[in-house]
Amino acid sequence: MSRNLSTPISLADGAKHPILGLGTYLLKDSSAISSAIKNGYRCLDTACYYRNHSAFGAGVHDSGVPRSELFLITKVDPWTGAINNARTSILKSLTEAKLDYWDLVLIHSPESGSKIRMKAYEELSTLVDEGKIRSLGVSNYGKHHINELLASNPRHKPVVNQIEIHPFHAQQELADYCKSKGILVQGYCPLARKYHLKDATLNSVAEKYHTTAANVMLGWSIAKGYVPLPKSGNVDRQNENAKSININISSEDVNTLDGLDAQSSADSQWTIRTVSRSQHFLLQVFDRHPANTFEGQLKQVDHALAAVAQGTTSLGVKASNGVVIATEKKQPSPLVDDSMLEKVALICPTIGCVYSGMGPDFRQLVTAARKSAQAYWKMFNEYPPTRVMVGEIASIMQGATQKGGMRPYGCSLLVAGYDKTRGSSLYQVDPSGSYWAWKASAMGKNMVNAKTFLEKRYNEDISLEDAIHTSLLTLKEGFEGQMTEKTVDIGIIHIPSEWDTKNPPEALAGDKAGHLPGMPAFRKLSEEEIKDHLTL
Repeated sequence: MSRNLSTPISLADGAKHPILGLGTYLLKDSSAISSAIKNGYRCLDTACYYRNHSAFGAGVHDSGVPRSELFLITKVDPWTGAINNARTSILKSLTEAKLDYWDLVLIHSPESGSKIRMKAYEELSTLVDEGKIRSLGVSNYGKHHINELLASNPRHKPVVNQIEIHPFHAQQELADYCKSKGILVQGYCPLARKYHLKDATLNSVAEKYHTTAANVMLGWSIAKGYVPLPKSGNVDRQNENAKSININISSEDVNTLDGLDAQSSADSQWTIRTVSRSQHFLLQVFDRHPANTFEGQLKQVDHALAAVAQGTTSLGVKASNGVVIATEKKQPSPLVDDSMLEKVALICPTIGCVYSGMGPDFRQLVTAARKSAQAYWKMFNEYPPTRVMVGEIASIMQGATQKGGMRPYGCSLLVAGYDKTRGSSLYQVDPSGSYWAWKASAMGKNMVNAKTFLEKRYNEDISLEDAIHTSLLTLKEGFEGQMTEKTVDIGIIHIPSEWDTKNPPEALAGDKAGHLPGMPAFRKLSEEEIKDHLTL
């Protein structure tokens, strides 16, 4: 029997969910959404995190399709822990999208911790009672998260769990568990970010059905009873993806595709960073423990932290008019060209970082961060807020802790940045993927003494010049040998006195990336500047 994009799947609460949906992560073009609806899509997925509710709603209204024919989904971020945060976020999203209700709302991630996510679910349940939400679900939840929620006997049970799922990351145990609880599995990244489209087995099956490797992956999800949510702003690609609903993959070929799971190297974009604050981190992972663990305790993270503790000392200080990050820069040999030693790195014009630990791992993270910043700039015409950039780095680092055959990154980062919303800020990111905002922090082999020294000298009114001086004095406390301009790296963000941090000019007055003349920017101090500070 031929299917179309309106063909429904019944949810446990009686709602009808279309067989295929459209993901809208990073989509800001309302025309891409309206064209998808005009071409038959009836299920569309967005999130508060995507920051595109206005464009999403505009696309819905421009399509001309009655609201009653659509199944619209959003996801809420419960991380802040503020009272009524989930409620406020959903009401705001409805206002932005100019909608009366959402068909389905999911909690985007369980990473906020048990208390906050349970409170968020209760707030969403109240909105169901008020008619602002039709159905509830979760996203990126493992078995223990779902068990916890069901054990609370919620008056509106979750009917969906949205997870990354595809032949190369099948999560069969979790999917079977969801099915046993009457929970539909939605799949984001159903094409595995296109990493595996040239796989020989995948293409062999595609040839058999006279279709593409991408459509075989979508057809696999549909054959398994999942709802895939491929994301695309391209009309031709949207239409091509829609063809997958009528590819009837046999059980034999489904089993063949199931066998690809062991080859998986595609990690989940969303990961859990619920960790203890001690150095013995116990991560709540999605019931898929990586190698060398015992009952979920990630010994590799301890090893990574040991690598950080053996690294050169690095520190950061947030001043009243900027941020400074500094580190020792020691040559392993006098024969090494010191121009190759990069300890302080620029990510984008408003963000920089320094590390302690393994240099090669640091270079990989900086490369990934620069690519992410460039992608953000292309999409939004501005540099990413510091917290967004830090979150991206943390996600990459945490992702390396949850898969077999991988190890955590052996470095910690101090990230300094400036953005119009938060002003200047300083964050530390550790190998576990946890991150915190700091007024001043230190890491590396002299971390304890450095932090003690900073605690005695730091005050919130410290100027940038004094912060640089304090940083150098702190490094001197544990410095071996003579400190010179060649053995120290310093990066700063300076907020000019004439820059109004509370009412910055609109980015539209700046260059193509929203960077304004005189806007605070990250830069490394030259050797001459460092020498001047050392002689003070």
